[in-house]
Amino acid sequence: MSKTEEIKTNMRLVRWAIGLVAILVPLLPIVVWLQSVLPVYRSMWHGPMLILYMPARALGLVGFVMMIYQFVLSSKFAIIEKAFTRAGVYRRHRTLGMIGFLIILLHGTAMLAFDLIMAGEIVLGTPKTIGLIAMILLIIAVFVAIFWKPLKLSNKQWMRIHRLTYVVLPLAFYHAIVMGTTINTSRWVMGLFWVLGAIYVIVVIRRIRQEILKVRKKRRSRTA
Repeated sequence: MSKTEEIKTNMRLVRWAIGLVAILVPLLPIVVWLQSVLPVYRSMWHGPMLILYMPARALGLVGFVMMIYQFVLSSKFAIIEKAFTRAGVYRRHRTLGMIGFLIILLHGTAMLAFDLIMAGEIVLGTPKTIGLIAMILLIIAVFVAIFWKPLKLSNKQWMRIHRLTYVVLPLAFYHAIVMGTTINTSRWVMGLFWVLGAIYVIVVIRRIRQEILKVRKKRRSRTA
């Protein structure tokens, strides 16, 4: 086997490994969720609970993982940059972003609908309010990402608004850690979410460092 073929084989294995991890990460909270909800589905029939509340819990878990994937894909980690083409990363970023957005939107809508059906009003405590704010900010960011050209926004304006997602994630994390039933009943899921939160912090630190290096490079080019 030539060196070129060996590199291609190794990269193929890396892609498979990344794909496997990407599938397994959301599976852990879903398996735990299933263990908690299956007895409920077997023992009772309560329409709003089974149709809205229980599925919304699963959607929230998967949606948060999808949000983390967005930050990882946009952060130019060396292993991802080597394993996938730039176009491939962008395509996955866009596709997973839209899927994650729809999942989060369904999660929030189902939870609010459950409140309206059961209580006749939307019950807003602090964690739920923060979650709602996160969802509204995410809607704004996604809307601008899709329609920035018809809105006649410059690339800089689009990027500034898109950075709202960096606010959305910590708000969503707080909402999940405080309110998440599956998270708070499983130390494995709780641990996973803290790991995901740590990954987000690493991504933010990397992005800040990249921005600082860009500013320094511009200053050097001006003074050269």
